[in-house]
Amino acid sequence: MVDSSHHHNRSHATEWPLLAIWSRSEARATPLLPTINEYALVGRVIDMYHCPPLPQHAHTRFAPDCKAHWGDDGLDAILADPRVRAVVIALPAQAQLQIAAKALAAGKHVLQEKPIGATMQEAVDLLTLYKQQYSSKLMWGVAEN
Repeated sequence: MVDSSHHHNRSHATEWPLLAIWSRSEARATPLLPTINEYALVGRVIDMYHCPPLPQHAHTRFAPDCKAHWGDDGLDAILADPRVRAVVIALPAQAQLQIAAKALAAGKHVLQEKPIGATMQEAVDLLTLYKQQYSSKLMWGVAEN
């Protein structure tokens, strides 16, 4: 979950700060937090295959204020946070559709992994809903990792 309100000339990490991670369970959400809070390379897009060594000052804390949330209450808290403008969903197909619909209904831009849903009908239903209610004000993208 990210905050896109920071549009100043700063590093990529602070333009879209990571505010929260969410999982269906605490056991899955909390182990990621120390790594996310501590360390990342910032200041440019990294080409993983052709990346020359970066100077020491290019290393900085990535998301020191990121919080872990889980379960329905955690998701509701994230979606109610006005700082959160966009969400990225990477869940099994049977869980993605409900979360994407909930995020769109909360006024969040959505990027999710494919497939959209567990069935073709679910995907068509959400696409229809998006076109009718959200496409003029929100972005919804589907990607493959």
